[in-house]
Amino acid sequence: MYVDDGKLYVSSKSLERNITHLKEAYNKAEKWLKDAGLSPDYAKRELMHYTRRKNDGSPSITFDNGDGTHRVVKPESMVRWLGVYFDQKLRFQKHASILAARGKNAVSRLTMLANTAQGLSQTHLQHLYLACVSPRYYMHAQYGGLDTNTR
Repeated sequence: MYVDDGKLYVSSKSLERNITHLKEAYNKAEKWLKDAGLSPDYAKRELMHYTRRKNDGSPSITFDNGDGTHRVVKPESMVRWLGVYFDQKLRFQKHASILAARGKNAVSRLTMLANTAQGLSQTHLQHLYLACVSPRYYMHAQYGGLDTNTR
């Protein structure tokens, strides 16, 4: 768990068995939260099956609310957790494309400010880059698994 985010992870040879284990884990986590005077935000629950098998399907989890109603959590094609985008096959292509688009956007903004006629001076652009762009890349490189030598 991380502040207000948590991730339950189970692994087995069957997605149906995973669903059973996840349901038990969700119930334990919910009881722990209730004992601590807290409650989960049901709307934020997400389910992701990480598998490379083609014929496993994508079973949902159905929870009994205790009042005769049920909650169904359906599997997602992509989930975001702590700033990382996970896809079903753990290929991280979507994550890389999202971060590349953010970098391109940052460079575009700096380019607009670097107008040679009325833009910022090279010194101010460098300060802006070091203050706004570089720290974000450095943090991602350090903690996101990127090669820091490519800067």
